[in-house]
Amino acid sequence: MNEYSAEIMQRLSPEGVELIENLIERTRLERARPKPMPVPSADKGYGRYASPVLTGQPVMVRIDSETAKEVLHRCKMFPRQKPIDQEKLQLFIELIKTGGWKPEKRAPIMITRNGICLNGRHRLNAIAQSGGAVTVPVLDELGIIVELNK
Repeated sequence: MNEYSAEIMQRLSPEGVELIENLIERTRLERARPKPMPVPSADKGYGRYASPVLTGQPVMVRIDSETAKEVLHRCKMFPRQKPIDQEKLQLFIELIKTGGWKPEKRAPIMITRNGICLNGRHRLNAIAQSGGAVTVPVLDELGIIVELNK
């Protein structure tokens, strides 16, 4: 504490000092941000994508165009995401159409229990626009993709 705060604390009753110290501690705890936990990849180990919200193991799921459109319709996008990169989207569409798509096990499509798509919107858009079907790793706490694939 600085000198000014120390001088004020000396003038207060013991209950006032305790009240202020509790308020300072509570504010410190509320402002502290938890460190994100790594999300396990579909095969083994931990991927580069981390989120404090998602739990569980990614599973490999075959997603067709209609399923991808429905997932995009139901999910909200993460608010701080950049706009869709059209070059990346076109590359993914071409890979799906030509059969050159290779599933990347370390980067699952992530959907939180609140219905927010944290990762995989380029892949979902490419699948929806290509009219094809591909196998991708999915970490879906809400169960949208699993529900649609039944």
